[in-house]
Amino acid sequence: MNDPAAGAKSVCQSPRCATVFDGTDTKCPKCGFRAATQKSMRLRGWLLAVCGVFILAIMIPVCVAIVPSMMNPGVETGGTEFTGSESDASSALAIFAGVIAFALAALASGIYQVRYGRQNWFLVIGMFAVAAVLFVGAKLFIFAHAV
Repeated sequence: MNDPAAGAKSVCQSPRCATVFDGTDTKCPKCGFRAATQKSMRLRGWLLAVCGVFILAIMIPVCVAIVPSMMNPGVETGGTEFTGSESDASSALAIFAGVIAFALAALASGIYQVRYGRQNWFLVIGMFAVAAVLFVGAKLFIFAHAV
């Protein structure tokens, strides 16, 4: 199962260990945690980077179209008028900013994974932190505007 002659390397998935070793074992020889080949980690990195770009490709045009009217509630801007309050606008803009931050973190994490064949746990934890803040913020926004 472990064929170092093939030149393949694997990386331990444990944030504490993260040992890189020769071969394609599914367990780390140092700590016993699961491992993945650097090739599969790079493939996951490409997927993560593409997801980040996809989210940005959606959010940037949405922001360009909506943000000007949200910055001036009650005033027609660019053919649209935002009828919410300033508080509504700032809450929605914070959620937009969080989604963009999440997409940028996904893109950065994906690029790191493609480049080095391993995860950067600071970026991964940062992505989950941004996602958690987004989730809680969205729930609070929905709760505050429930009829």
